Amino acid sequence: MNQKNKSDSTILNSPNRPAPIAMPVLSLSMTDKMYLALMYQEHNRLAFIYTLFCRQDVSGGYYSVADQEVLVFKRSSDAKVYYETLQQIQHHQSATKTYQGLVIYNQELIKQFNNMQH
Repeated sequence: MNQKNKSDSTILNSPNRPAPIAMPVLSLSMTDKMYLALMYQEHNRLAFIYTLFCRQDVSGGYYSVADQEVLVFKRSSDAKVYYETLQQIQHHQSATKTYQGLVIYNQELIKQFNNMQH
């Protein structure tokens, strides 16, 4: 090993070297959708996340009428991370007046969503 390679190896293994930065498993916006209801199911080796949400408009507000979306995952572990992240976002959003107003406006859609058998 020549001198340059030896010194590079020493630097890489140095106790003074900062630890690598951990990368997140998932990153989602806290504002692009206001999540009113969520549901998780597994079927035939697939994981499904059903969402009822109001999409953010160009002015930063939210469309009043909720939309539905289904997300499909091959790995349930990935789906569970995504679902738990959505639950955390929904929990945070539920403390806002905007969320509370959207829930009142969409109460019938939320009821229908929660009663659906997927």
